[in-house]
Amino acid sequence: MRMTPAQSILAARAANREQTPLTLPAFPKPAAATAGSDHTGDLAAYFRARLASPVPEPLTPDDPEPVARDWPAAAGPAEPLSGVRITHRHPALAFGLEAVPEMAIGRSPRSSQRGRRSRFHSLKTRRTLRAASSSEHDNFLHHELDPSVLMFVEQPIRLQYLDRSGAVRFHRPDCLVLRPDWVFEEVKPEEDAAREENEARWPEIGAALNSLGYSFRVVTERHLHRKPRWPNLTLIWRHRLAPVPQTDLRDGLAAALRDAGCLTIAEILTRFPALEGKHVYALCRRGFLAVDLDGPPLGPATPVRLGRGLMTWLGSVDGEE
Repeated sequence: MRMTPAQSILAARAANREQTPLTLPAFPKPAAATAGSDHTGDLAAYFRARLASPVPEPLTPDDPEPVARDWPAAAGPAEPLSGVRITHRHPALAFGLEAVPEMAIGRSPRSSQRGRRSRFHSLKTRRTLRAASSSEHDNFLHHELDPSVLMFVEQPIRLQYLDRSGAVRFHRPDCLVLRPDWVFEEVKPEEDAAREENEARWPEIGAALNSLGYSFRVVTERHLHRKPRWPNLTLIWRHRLAPVPQTDLRDGLAAALRDAGCLTIAEILTRFPALEGKHVYALCRRGFLAVDLDGPPLGPATPVRLGRGLMTWLGSVDGEE
């Protein structure tokens, strides 16, 4: 009878075992244990000592220093350079550039090279912004939770300028930030920002925007993820969906902060037992409260002050600070 391939393999293995019997190597017999060689007590003492010692802090690499690529606008009247003008603006940029034509906003492009492409729901702008990369999304988070930022717009303008050879170039910054000065930002990975061709055009774009009276800066992941600001931002953002306290409790908290100027998180929780830490962070996310994002890691000793007002999709409902 003809065997299947599997049967053939099994038969060959059986024949090989019959021809070459398996022999095990001879291992020396262990010496007999004696009463003096019992180290059970020493081993138990060792593990008790290890359990009593504190857990060492994990070794984390130092944050790389961000490279400063900033071109602040000079004081005084603006004098546009030759060939420099704003050809189009984002429809949401309806202040300051009303005379500039609006640009058409198409569908979000898809790419596997720039990271996450997502929507960012902003209470500060009362809009849903489109983030073209993970870094742009993180940049939006910085501006959304920063009390000093009044407004920000993604892909705000289309800039025309001349390069060093006199050729006409176009550039669209990734974000416009109002603090209340206007700062246009380009968000790039450090590897891309440091490329020779990009390092050559950053000063050209900066000079063009400076001549219009605006500042320009290049933002990389080294700026976005610096400690302690980034951990503080993510802690607040993690509690963004916590319930907001009722109006009477918010009014009492606002009155206490007006009288004291500022209170620590621990003092707030002591005065208002109905509040928890997550409620304080949720109020910071909504703009009702404000903390120093660049200060020490957020915790019970963090000073808290009044913000600009409770932000909702309909605007600030609790008035100004």
